[in-house]
Amino acid sequence: MPIVKAMLKYGQDSFAVLIVEYVDIKELTKRETYFIVNLLPYYNILKQGYSSIGYKHTEITKKMLSELAKNRTHSDQTKALISRALVGENNPFYNKNHSVESKLRMIEANSRYPFIFIILIGNYK
Repeated sequence: MPIVKAMLKYGQDSFAVLIVEYVDIKELTKRETYFIVNLLPYYNILKQGYSSIGYKHTEITKKMLSELAKNRTHSDQTKALISRALVGENNPFYNKNHSVESKLRMIEANSRYPFIFIILIGNYK
């Protein structure tokens, strides 16, 4: 992160923490975005408050994150917690169905061989 590199280079004494406004937690993201947009802070790498929109990882970081993800293993306890957290309404697919198009794409993606779908619509005798 640029701020960390700058603090290592110039020392912590070269930086200050200032409280520019006290806000209700419900307004925090909106106010943070306001200050980012209006003050254009040099060391702020994000374009919106409480968001990573606009941030681009370097290729080195992408490779490192990929390697970390490949070697990650969750304990049985962690797996159980994740499973419990995604039950019912917390499941992103809760109360939803796949469209016909997405079902066809899934079938094609899981097939070894290319194939063509022909959908006939009409009244046939």
